[in-house]
Amino acid sequence: MVENKPTAGIGIDLGSSSVRVSLFNFQNDQIIAYKIKTVPYYFTPESTNWKYTQSSREILTAIDQCFQELNIDKHEIKSCGVGATCSLAIFQTKDNALIPWNLDDPDKNVVFWMDSIAIKETQEVNKLATPEVQAHMGGSFVPEMAVPKLRHFIDILKNTDNNSTFEIIDLHRYIAMSLAQQNGWDYTNVCNFPNLNEIGHDGELAGWSSAFYENVLQLPPNIVIGPTKHSQHSSKQGLKVSSCIDCYSNWFALLPSNLQNSLFIVGGTSTCYLYASSEFSHHIPGVWGPFSNIFDRSDQFSIYEAGQSCTGKLIEHLFKTHPASSHIDTRDWPHLFSQINDFIEKVEQNTQDSIHMQTKHMFFYGDLDGNRTPYADPSMSGMFIGETTDTSFRNLVYKYVSILEFIAFQIKHMLAIFNTLNGDEDISNLQFCGSLAKNKRLLNLLALLNPRLRIAMPEMDVALMGAYGSYLMGKASTSDKSIVEVAHNQTYSYRPPEKTDGLLVELLEVKYQIYFNMAEQQRKYRKQVNNVIENRTKLDKN
Repeated sequence: MVENKPTAGIGIDLGSSSVRVSLFNFQNDQIIAYKIKTVPYYFTPESTNWKYTQSSREILTAIDQCFQELNIDKHEIKSCGVGATCSLAIFQTKDNALIPWNLDDPDKNVVFWMDSIAIKETQEVNKLATPEVQAHMGGSFVPEMAVPKLRHFIDILKNTDNNSTFEIIDLHRYIAMSLAQQNGWDYTNVCNFPNLNEIGHDGELAGWSSAFYENVLQLPPNIVIGPTKHSQHSSKQGLKVSSCIDCYSNWFALLPSNLQNSLFIVGGTSTCYLYASSEFSHHIPGVWGPFSNIFDRSDQFSIYEAGQSCTGKLIEHLFKTHPASSHIDTRDWPHLFSQINDFIEKVEQNTQDSIHMQTKHMFFYGDLDGNRTPYADPSMSGMFIGETTDTSFRNLVYKYVSILEFIAFQIKHMLAIFNTLNGDEDISNLQFCGSLAKNKRLLNLLALLNPRLRIAMPEMDVALMGAYGSYLMGKASTSDKSIVEVAHNQTYSYRPPEKTDGLLVELLEVKYQIYFNMAEQQRKYRKQVNNVIENRTKLDKN
C-alpha cells in the first residue's frame, strides 16, 4: 500500500550567524515546524586575502541537521526556496566536483557579505564599468558587492602559481544547487543566466551580460561564474528550487497589495530598503536598480534596493566598547536592553520630558563601515559631537538614544530619496521588519518624523519571515507563478503614543538637518586633506 504523505514546502533563511529551516503546509501555507542552527563567521584581521569568511561545508551541514530533525522524509516535498546573505562561495573544480578553496584556509571558502577588503578593485571596476551600469549600482560599485570581491579574487590568483579552474557562485545559488543535486530537484532557475536587463542584483555575480564579464570583470578563462549545469536530475515532483538574497525573501513574506505606495525595510545588523516600481529606466542617485527578475522573468515590475551596512551593528559596537557595558556577555544583552529602557523611563518621569531633550546637544553620525546608500562612499565613517569624560551608565544610555536618532534620520532620508522616483510624496506605507522593528523607541521616532506614514508591522514572528518568504518563492517557482500571485500581506499598523510634543518634533527636525551637515562636513574635510596630499605629490614628481 502506497503511503499518502502530507505535502509540504521548505523555506530556508541563512542570516549572518544562523540558519533557519522551516517546513510549511503546501495547501494552506501554515508553518508545520522549524529548526535553527548556528553558523559562525570568521574574522581574520591580519589576512590580506579575506577579512570575513564562512564555511560552505558548515552551512550545508547545519541545513542537513535541520532536515533530519524536521523529518522531511515523512512529507512529500513540493517546493524549496533559499534566502541567504549576499556572500559568495569559491570552489576549485576537478572532474565536475566543487572543492572549497581559500588561500588562507580552504575550508573557509565563503567570502562573507561584510568583507570590504576590495577597495582597490572597486575603483578598478568603477573605471571600467559604463555609466549605465554604474547608475544601476547607485552611481558606483562598493567594496561589499560581489563584483569587486571577484576582481580581488582574480588578483589573489595572479600572485600564485595556481592554474586550476574555479567556479565562483553567489551563496544563495550554491545552497539551492547543492540541495537540488542531493534531492533530485530541478535547479535551472538558480543557474547563471543574464537577467532581462543584463544587470546583476545588488552587484552579485550572476545575471550579467557576457560583455560585462569580459570587459569589466575581465574574467580569465579558468574562472567560471556559476551555478553551471554539471548534471541535471529530473525532478519527480516537478520541484524547481529557487533562491535569492535574504533581504528579498523577507520582503516576499509581506508583499502588500499596492506595491508602488510601499517601502519595505529589513532592519537588523544592517538595513535593506526595497521598492517596487513600473519604472524601468529611471535611476535614483545612491539607490541600486532598477533590477529585473526579482519577482519573476516578466517585465511587470522593476525593483530598487538600497542599504546601510551599519545600523543594528551600531548598538552592538556601543555595547562592546563602552566602559559601562563592555564587560557584559552578549547573552546578557536582553537584560541590558531592559535596564536601558527602565533608566529612560525613570529619566522621563523625573524630568517630565522626553529623553531626547537630555541628548539635545549630542550629535551622532554612524557610517562606521562606510556608506552604501545614498553616498556610495566607502570612506564615510562615524562622528560624534558631545564627547566628555563621562563613562557612566547614563552616558551609555544617552549614546544609545543618539544612535536611535541617527537610524531614524537615515530612514527618513531614504524615504525622501525613494519619493523622488515619482516626483512627489508617493510612499504612504512603511513595512518594517527585523530586529530594529522590535524597538518601540525607534518606531516612535519614525512616527514623529513622518506623521503621515503608516508603519506596518508583521503579524507573524519576525524571526520566521525570511524562511516564510523563501517558502513562498519556492512555491511560486514550482507552480510557475510570480511571487506576487502567492504572497500574503499579513501586517498590522503600529500605533505610536497619542501625545505629540511639538517642541520635540522641532528638535528632531533640527537634528535631522544637522545629520545632513555632518555627512557633508566629513566629506569636505577629507577632500581638503586629500587635496593637500595630492598637490604635494605633484610637486614632488616635478
